[in-house]
Amino acid sequence: MTFKNKVINLILDQISEVKKKIRYLEDESKKFSVAPDANGVYTGLVGYREALQDILSEIRSMNENERSNRDI
Repeated sequence: MTFKNKVINLILDQISEVKKKIRYLEDESKKFSVAPDANGVYTGLVGYREALQDILSEIRSMNENERSNRDI
């Protein structure tokens, strides 16, 4: 497995864990008829998930054979 694939798998695992936490907060919010957006933790997790998805997209688009100045 290449380094790139290891990083991709790590990020996918992180996204999966964050999605579970988001789903839990959404379910708990429904129990109390509260909008999940009112919860700062929920908002932070959604932003974190979006950032991970952006990073994942960027890494997937990188060509392993191409040398660049960027450190990852």
